[in-house]
Amino acid sequence: MATEFGKVSMRNEDGTQWACIDQGMICWSEDFRDASEISKEVFAVIESTVEESKVRDCPDNGFFGIYNLKWHPSK
Repeated sequence: MATEFGKVSMRNEDGTQWACIDQGMICWSEDFRDASEISKEVFAVIESTVEESKVRDCPDNGFFGIYNLKWHPSK
């Protein structure tokens, strides 16, 4: 079975952001053009951290959890 790839977005208080890989780490960018192709397996790992990220929500220091996570499959 072939691995699926796609782009990942989320929307929180900072607006829509796109997952990108930078030096092996996932970071978030407001620019769709920065988005990396991410495997469905990596998406599942990101998805598993959603609830934990919301617990650490702290707008006072600029950290917002992951909300409205969405998978955008490559065509």
